Parts: sequence; C-alpha cells; structure tokens
Amino acid sequence: YNEEHADLILRSSDNIEFRVYRGILYILSPVLKDLITQKLAEHPTLDDVPLISVPESNSSVLDTFLRICYPGPNPVHLPPTELYHLIHAAEKYQVHAVSHWGWERLLQATADDPVGTYAVACHLEWVADALSCAK
Repeated sequence: YNEEHADLILRSSDNIEFRVYRGILYILSPVLKDLITQKLAEHPTLDDVPLISVPESNSSVLDTFLRICYPGPNPVHLPPTELYHLIHAAEKYQVHAVSHWGWERLLQATADDPVGTYAVACHLEWVADALSCAK
C-alpha cells in the first residue's frame, strides 16, 4: 500500500511501511480507531504523515490484513501459520470481516493440512472447531 494521499503510515515489525487511509480503519474497528487516535499525538511523522508502528505484525500479515479491509482483490491462499497471525491480529483489533475471512480459509485448508489447521484452531482456543478439523 502506497497511497499518494494517505493520512497514516503503518510500519510492520520488519520495517515495511503501508500508507493507508485511517477513515477506513476507523470504520472497521473501534479498537483501531481508539489506538490510532491515542497514538497520533505521541508518534513521529514521515513526510508530515503520522507513522504508527505495528510491532506484532510482519509485512506479510499486515499486507493481507489490509487487502481484506480495503477494496480490491483478496489473497487466495495462505498457510495455516499465516492464517493464525492474521486471525490473531483481527481478533485483537476486533475486525470481524478479517477474522471471518481467515476462519473460512482455515476451514478450507483442513483438507490440505489437517494437522496445521488443528494446531491453529487449538492455539486460537477454538475447541469445537479444532475437533471439527481433526475429523
């Protein structure tokens, strides 16, 4: 994401910067809205655009997260480990559309990687879903 007129830069844990529109994030998540609003006053700017680090998300996870949130093509396939990080971020920031998207892809991955899918479901404490994946 490198939007020319972006009003916010998100920096991933591996120092990749994503220029985004905060209004879209505000609509999707009250948690992100509060976090961004709170951190705007205390964070530096880059080219006069506020910059916020997202240390818990690498660029791959943040890119996927934003692709689901913004208009345009969504990613097609992610391995269970990346789905875990995506769903974890979605739940942390209460972005239900991303969480739902990740869960659907996790169920689809069951046929190809039942052990990985089961492990992710267990790690996310989705007990009933983990049992379903194990079948």
